[in-house]
Amino acid sequence: MYEDDGSQDVVVTYTQHPAGGDEDDMGQAVYGKKGWKQEISLNALLMRDIGKFPILERAVQERLLAQYEKTGDERILNKLIETNLRFVVKIAWRYANRYGVPFLDAFSEGSLGLRKGIMKYNPTFGCTLLTYAAHWIEQYIERFIINKRDVVRMTAHAHEVLGKYRTASLRLIHQKKVGSTEEEICKEAGLSSAQRKYLQYRVMPSVSIDTFGLDKDGDDTEMPIPDERPLQDETLGDDDLREKILGTINSFKLRDRWVIVLRFGLNDDPLPTETIAQLMKVTHEEVQILELEALRLLHAPAAVLESAANRGGWIRKKATSELPPQQRFVIQAMYGVVYGEWTLDDIGQALGGLTRERVRQIQNKVLRILKKRIVLNGEGEVEIINPNKGREVE
Repeated sequence: MYEDDGSQDVVVTYTQHPAGGDEDDMGQAVYGKKGWKQEISLNALLMRDIGKFPILERAVQERLLAQYEKTGDERILNKLIETNLRFVVKIAWRYANRYGVPFLDAFSEGSLGLRKGIMKYNPTFGCTLLTYAAHWIEQYIERFIINKRDVVRMTAHAHEVLGKYRTASLRLIHQKKVGSTEEEICKEAGLSSAQRKYLQYRVMPSVSIDTFGLDKDGDDTEMPIPDERPLQDETLGDDDLREKILGTINSFKLRDRWVIVLRFGLNDDPLPTETIAQLMKVTHEEVQILELEALRLLHAPAAVLESAANRGGWIRKKATSELPPQQRFVIQAMYGVVYGEWTLDDIGQALGGLTRERVRQIQNKVLRILKKRIVLNGEGEVEIINPNKGREVE
């Protein structure tokens, strides 16, 4: 008989978190039974809570699955969800890094997919629970990306291609044809080789079940929890798409362009000190002072402090996320290096004291323009739409 150990208090709340919330308000969270508030990164809080749940042995998990199939007990379902949340984290992080969607949104959708996979799983499929659940986790995350993505919208044809692939993949599993190759799944779905290439390189990150802490026998092993900070050059998809977006916004006002660059962790070209001063509404000398203060906070060696030639390469190796907003902006703008996404408040403070509402207005204005000009077609090509000349494939 299943015994409730009372450990499912916090993480189930995360699995039910509605996707698409304002990530700027996620830093302040109500945690635990006592409801005390703590100013802490919700990502770190989530990782910590997931780490509390033990990894079940395969025999124990199979026994719980059998009990759930027989009784439909929600407590057992929650237990199975909790013990497999590490699996959702790994998949969600790959999608977040590849497409620039907020990790918490991807995790929330993936958790719903995990729940669906557990509820529909049947041992007669001939595969492990995680092998089967992975399809549902990815399907839920991909649906979120297609429906909610702000910067790049996918065409209806692209959505149709992805839906056919996922349906065919699950159909083969239900037919007990476990381990079907991508080619076999595409054949079952009636997809062309060009559409298969699109799925492989543009929509689905190359994720193997072997990377999720499964050994050769399908048993769970310890899975590392990733660093919550987005890596440089990983926050908005591949380099080709990033270049197209930056190229598209080059004609925008400098301030508007930098709101998008900072908001989504894009890399831009280095800016001269005079331009930085204009953006921040400060003097040239104040920019230089902010740079030196930032370098000292980063414990830059004397050679870096004394030589501008040494600073660029050294800065690119340093994480600047802990600096105050103005100093961080000076460093990142001066050397064309942006690490991770900025909050609306930080951007406003860096750009001469803009209000949170004004930054959001600028962001939404630019995103509306980008959404009209940049499209991914069914073959995975990035298309730039020139309002005056129609559509051109880059």
